[in-house]
Amino acid sequence: MKIYKVLYVALCIVCETETPVQDRISWNLLKKPAVFTRDVQLECTISTEFPCCNEFTRKWSRGRRYDLVVMNGVSLNTAKYKENLNISANTSTLTIYKFSEYDVDIPYECSYGFDSASHILELTEENFEYHPEEMLPYNLTLEGHQVVLNITLMKVYPAPICTAMDGDIDVTDNLIIKNDENGLFLRSNLRFNYTINYVCHTTVEISCRIGQTKFAIVNYSRPCIKEKYDSTVSLVTVRVMIIVCSIVIIFYITVLLRMNYRLHVKRNKYLSTKTDGSNQESKTDDRNNDDTNVTPQSVEMQRMSIVQSHEGMDLEPAVKHNVQHSQPLLQSVAKEGNIDTRVVTNKSRKKKKRLKTIQSV
Repeated sequence: MKIYKVLYVALCIVCETETPVQDRISWNLLKKPAVFTRDVQLECTISTEFPCCNEFTRKWSRGRRYDLVVMNGVSLNTAKYKENLNISANTSTLTIYKFSEYDVDIPYECSYGFDSASHILELTEENFEYHPEEMLPYNLTLEGHQVVLNITLMKVYPAPICTAMDGDIDVTDNLIIKNDENGLFLRSNLRFNYTINYVCHTTVEISCRIGQTKFAIVNYSRPCIKEKYDSTVSLVTVRVMIIVCSIVIIFYITVLLRMNYRLHVKRNKYLSTKTDGSNQESKTDDRNNDDTNVTPQSVEMQRMSIVQSHEGMDLEPAVKHNVQHSQPLLQSVAKEGNIDTRVVTNKSRKKKKRLKTIQSV
């Protein structure tokens, strides 16, 4: 057995001068793109020029210090690493469970005997993807005819490339994407503000491509909202009309009440003024009636009646008394009725003479 090992070492020394090490052993990322949070595999290929794969020690190491993780199929952390050996294909595959950001941008080394291959597992857009952890697709917020979306994908890689469609219409111009660094990855904010038309049952779709994988961010089948929107508009219109009509009616009622009040006040003033005037007129009429009733003819008739009722009697005192009493009355009537007192006096004198004549007879 020792002789075989010596011969193998000698053969390796000879081959080393003829065949580079990277041609005898190498490793690469088995499946591209690798996705974070999933299992990632690194495949180490051993040259077929030598017997494989249990003649010498196999090892997988990681990190700047090349910490050992698997040796000859034995894992130092079974929850994180595992080796799969394929003798027919001369390959040793390292499986890294739940690949994370701490497993990238560090060196990995695969070794078999004295041969080894080591290089850094770099984070590149061609090799890795970090998919959104949010529940997709999102629901749109519909406000009348306005479609609104504002979401943030907390951790993605590489930067998403997104499009927005309303049925067959490209409405990507209404989509705004903002990317910020979040450690090794990106934080992406998507804002979508779009005014839809009256067409029914069309689909509003927002899709993003992250690396080589396409995601449906929004897949919203919009129902017929025209009737609902129209009914809402008509209801609002009816309410506005009712409010306007109520205001107009209240305004007219107020105006009518004020006009009625003013007419009532004016009428009361007019009636009170008219009543006062009629009272004054009635008083004046009464005085005039009294004054007009006391005329010289009435006085004469009264005097004649007195004379006739007292025929055969000594009427001189009575006549004198009546004349004396009627004289002031005639003067007052003359003053108010513009009667010439001299005419009345002459008439009274004539009547006195007539009465004397009657008495003498």
